[in-house]
Amino acid sequence: MQNIFIKVVAALFRRKNQGQDEVLILRRGPGGSGAGMWEFPGGKVEAGESDSAALRREIEEELSIQIKVGICVGNVQHCYPQKNIELWLYEVDSWSGDFVLREHDRMQWVSHSEICHYTLAPADIPFIDKVFQK
Repeated sequence: MQNIFIKVVAALFRRKNQGQDEVLILRRGPGGSGAGMWEFPGGKVEAGESDSAALRREIEEELSIQIKVGICVGNVQHCYPQKNIELWLYEVDSWSGDFVLREHDRMQWVSHSEICHYTLAPADIPFIDKVFQK
């Protein structure tokens, strides 16, 4: 396979729960690529689309909510057997609407100590310690 990377953007939702930082992860539904794995939601950037426009579109398609995209947390490159991706993770400054799962079958708010109990998509793993740093 050639070293062509597909640009993918993902959303980092944060909240405080009883004084503890939590992030939102979602589990890919059955039948698709990465079924059963947990991830930060998002998707592919289309030609001519900015990262923030792509992320707003993907989150509306996947979760039926509107978001305000914040700063970039970082990026990683990962080679899956079927494709190579360059994943860019962005903070979500705010959101509106009710979450409706369209491509995922579960969502979970997790703390740093809890996230190790979930099977994360390999491209998302390098972000874990960074998203919980202060």
